[in-house]
Amino acid sequence: MDLSSFDIEFIKLNIGKHTFSWHISPLFFDHFEENIVDKCTGDVKLVFEKINENLFKLDFSLKGSMHIECHRCLNEMEFPFADNFSLEMKVSEDILTDEVNLILVTQEEKKINVATYIYEFCGLQVPLRATCELIGKECEQKMIELLDKYIIGTNSEAKESDPRWNNLKNLKYN
Repeated sequence: MDLSSFDIEFIKLNIGKHTFSWHISPLFFDHFEENIVDKCTGDVKLVFEKINENLFKLDFSLKGSMHIECHRCLNEMEFPFADNFSLEMKVSEDILTDEVNLILVTQEEKKINVATYIYEFCGLQVPLRATCELIGKECEQKMIELLDKYIIGTNSEAKESDPRWNNLKNLKYN
């Protein structure tokens, strides 16, 4: 998969809305070094609106699935996702901004490659805590039994705290 297929020559577009769509596969993610997304496939739709010669609105719609490991039982599971993201793009000589959802491009630029934005949006779909319950399944019982057997510091084995720290419990906040 060539990332140049994600180039949009915005300078040639007429004022109004323009729709682009792509199918992404694991080959797409191979182009990025620090890949946090594994075995992801999906469809991306972009509505690229040219408001005027210097202002554009990009509305992304992602739908697909990725393979992730359950953080509890280590089973591989297919995690479906669907989300929408919006960005604004402005042609400006000032290329510094604090705005998170604003892309600034110079007058000399004639096209934009949206592959990096799609990659980042897919990365945002990876759950912080992935468990089988996210997809409506139960964790593998054998692994849960092993975890229960070898887990350290369960409530039934609560240890006494170090007596040197007991005086700190008496401190009051003002």
